[in-house]
Amino acid sequence: MAAKEYYIIAYCVLILVGRMSTQKQRRSDKVSTQLLQITKDLTAILMVVSAIIAFLCPLIEASVRENLEIKWLPVVLGAVIMAMGWLVIYFANKAIADNWSPSIDKTEDQELITEGIYSIVRHPLYFSGILILIRTNVYFQNQWSWLAALVAFVMTLYRIPREERQLQARFGREYIAYQKTAKAIIPWIF
Repeated sequence: MAAKEYYIIAYCVLILVGRMSTQKQRRSDKVSTQLLQITKDLTAILMVVSAIIAFLCPLIEASVRENLEIKWLPVVLGAVIMAMGWLVIYFANKAIADNWSPSIDKTEDQELITEGIYSIVRHPLYFSGILILIRTNVYFQNQWSWLAALVAFVMTLYRIPREERQLQARFGREYIAYQKTAKAIIPWIF
């Protein structure tokens, strides 16, 4: 097996291991229940599709590129960024636990989480997704995947106001006050 194949396999393993190890704390609905929730929410569908495209583009580009030059500094930097993303996901899932849902619709049994990582950023799971997409692009060092990551980021920006309207409807003044204390997606910035 060539270095290129090991490089691609290492990326896939890191994604799968990170995903599996960070999901344990959140509500464990059956996959079929989660898929049903996603199909009822256009923003969830757009998020899933844009994330799939954003993760597949660099893989495809790296696979078809004849002369894939592996530079170790971007690989190491990418690994550090990915580790930060997985840490954010871990702590966000730990804090949100049973309140997580793939849909932006809110239910009466959900609570507003404003502690831990949620005291810094209102949507840490979206922030971690951005970190992981940046990591993917740094790791693979290809240009077309940045466009795919941009699409995923735009979908995130499209979803956040819709989700926040749902949160305001569910939690009212409590959520409006919370919006003033924590940034939406990028800690201390935006």
